[in-house]
Amino acid sequence: MRVAGVIFNGGKASRLGGTDKGAIEIDGVSSFGRVTGAMGAADKLFVSVASDFPKQAYRGCPVIRDNRKLLINDAGDPGVILSILSGLDFAVSSGFDGIITAPADTPFLPEDFSARLVGDAPAVAISGSRVHGLHSFLPAGSLEILHSEIVGRGLRRVSKLHEVLGSAKIEFTPARMKNLNTAEDLKSLS
Repeated sequence: MRVAGVIFNGGKASRLGGTDKGAIEIDGVSSFGRVTGAMGAADKLFVSVASDFPKQAYRGCPVIRDNRKLLINDAGDPGVILSILSGLDFAVSSGFDGIITAPADTPFLPEDFSARLVGDAPAVAISGSRVHGLHSFLPAGSLEILHSEIVGRGLRRVSKLHEVLGSAKIEFTPARMKNLNTAEDLKSLS
């Protein structure tokens, strides 16, 4: 099985004043670098960004841009759900059997993160009762369902996506799933 690792780092980081979350350093290692360390089950890593991202690569990883053409005539802003669809569409058309995903702002993922999620069926990380919808494995067979739900039915909530797919829930501790979203989150690092 060939798996593409897709790291989401294309948000606006408005709660952090537009800071590049992937560049935040913890003990001398960027958040992006820490997340790549948890993607060991991936054969190749990519970074998913909004369509206006100016670079062709980010920290050595090729960029997958959101592909609005997948939405056909939708003029709305679907948010990160388009990044998921674009990443899986790109991976499948590039010969991968699925994608393992994580956002760049979760630098505490365990080394076995991707190995625990990758399998024959969709899977999503949880901690307690919280679903971490961007921390997932989506096999190629999910593409048609995702396209139908996102384009045909207007699905925009990632958590609902995993309900539709019947994703297996893989438990991680809350500390491993901690996000860096606010100034308070950054202060807690020191």
